[in-house]
Amino acid sequence: MNTIASETAGPLIGTNTDAGGFLQPLLRDKWKGRHAVLIGAGGAARAILFALTSLGVPEITIMARDPAKGQALLDRAGVKGKVIGMTDALPAADLLVNSTSLGMVGQPALDLDLSPLPASATVYDIVYAPLETGLLKAARDRGLKTLDGLEMLIGQAAPSFEALFRRPPRQIDRRLGRREVDHHVAQRQVGLVAPVDAGGHDHVVARVQHLGHRPTHPAAIAGDAGVEDGAQAAFSFDPSAS
Repeated sequence: MNTIASETAGPLIGTNTDAGGFLQPLLRDKWKGRHAVLIGAGGAARAILFALTSLGVPEITIMARDPAKGQALLDRAGVKGKVIGMTDALPAADLLVNSTSLGMVGQPALDLDLSPLPASATVYDIVYAPLETGLLKAARDRGLKTLDGLEMLIGQAAPSFEALFRRPPRQIDRRLGRREVDHHVAQRQVGLVAPVDAGGHDHVVARVQHLGHRPTHPAAIAGDAGVEDGAQAAFSFDPSAS
C-alpha cells in the first residue's frame, strides 16, 4: 500500500499504484513479449509480478538471492514460473526488470552478463537514484531499449495524486523531474515525495522531503517504498475542473 486517502467524512482507503505505474511506459511503447525476467522478490516485485501477469506474459522467471522467497512469491500470486539464483546465467528474455535496490546510490552494483538477451529486449530498472544505473548503461551499450525508475515513479504518482486531490494531474513535466532527480542525487538528498498543494492554487508539485524530515502537508500520507524519489516532477491541475 502506498496511498491512503478518504472520501469527504468517509473512511480511509488504502491502495497501491505501483503495478499501474510500472505498466505505464510498457503500454505507451506497446511492448509485447513472451518471457520476462524479474530480479527481486520483495514488495516492489510483488506489484510488478501482478502487472506482468495482467499483461498476459506467458513465461516469467524470478531471479532472487533467496530462491525460496522467489518461489513463495510465485505461489502467492498463483503464477507458474521459474526461479533462479543471482549467480545463475541470465536466460534469453524479452524483458528484464530490476525491482531491487542494487545499483542505487549507496548500494552494491547489479552486475549481470546481458549477452543472453536478444537485440529486441527491453531492460527496465525501477531504481531512480541514479536514473542511469550500471545496469541501464550496460544495456544501452549493447543497443538495448531501456526504461528508468522515473517512468514508474511518475506512473504511480499520477493516480496517487488523483486519489488525494480528487482530480487528475493536468500536466507532468518529466524533464523537470529528471533534472531534479539528478540534482538531489548529486547532493545525496533523496527522500520522500509528497504531493503538496501550493496554497490551494492551481499548481501542485511533488516536493522533495529530505531524509529525516517529516512531510508537513496533510495530504502527504502517501509514503512507503513505492513513493520514494528526489524528483520535483511538476503536477498541475485545473481548478475549474473540480
